Amino acid sequence: MIALILNILLSAGFFHVIRTAQVRGSNMMVVGAVNYVLASITCFAASYIVGNTQLSTETMIWGFIQGVAFIVTYYLICTTMNLSGMAIATAFVRLSVVLPVLASVFYWGEIPSHFQVIGIVVCLVSLPLIGTRARNVGTSKKLGWRELRLVGMLFGFIGMAGIASKGFVMSGVQDAPTTFMGVLYGVAALGALSTFLFPVWRTHSKGTFDGIKMGFMNVTSIFAYLVALDQVSGVIVFPVQAAGGILANTVFAALVWKERFIRKTLVGMGVAVVGLVLVNLK
Repeated sequence: MIALILNILLSAGFFHVIRTAQVRGSNMMVVGAVNYVLASITCFAASYIVGNTQLSTETMIWGFIQGVAFIVTYYLICTTMNLSGMAIATAFVRLSVVLPVLASVFYWGEIPSHFQVIGIVVCLVSLPLIGTRARNVGTSKKLGWRELRLVGMLFGFIGMAGIASKGFVMSGVQDAPTTFMGVLYGVAALGALSTFLFPVWRTHSKGTFDGIKMGFMNVTSIFAYLVALDQVSGVIVFPVQAAGGILANTVFAALVWKERFIRKTLVGMGVAVVGLVLVNLK
């Protein structure tokens, strides 16, 4: 259980590093590139240490898809944090688990439990309730159409990343999970580095240390998650990780970033926690 709690805290720390880098005026693509390069190297090194260096076509395909989704969502997370605040942006990230669940049902033919069906509905109901801004962003009004499009894209691309992970698992290849992660982080790193072809991202190079911190949070949270799955039943890990993540991010945003929410948003987050628990039950 300690590993599971550590994973939740490190995940909240990951988003905190992003927010800190933004406030400090770091070049967010420098931060992202350093993070993904370090994460990719670490994951490939882990595969080498355990002696499984097999790299199949399925791993490359699904890793490429998830890597593209990761770099797009990284940009969207940075943007939506500025628009709505840390807690609300990360709530939509957590709720995107609904999409891979739906893909499992309609593409891979899995039969959802009654809890999961109810959970999907509850999660969808929570979305319009959460769709406001934190008070310290400047206004607590609902997000405009531009912001809603960005949040919708964030929800969709994070969901696509989850579907890619599911695709890798369902492919049945013998590649190490760390190899798959090495590929997807490598693709995300290339995506971040490619942005430097545009002058707008070459204004300054501040952000290397933030990227190192984010890479540390990224990799250690994943390993803590794997350890938790090895020590604790998935029936416990999945709902606790999903619900605990949204609660930890909300508390963290309130205490550290002084974000304040209207009652409707808080109700939406509470509803989302219930929905996430149900979605992860079978």
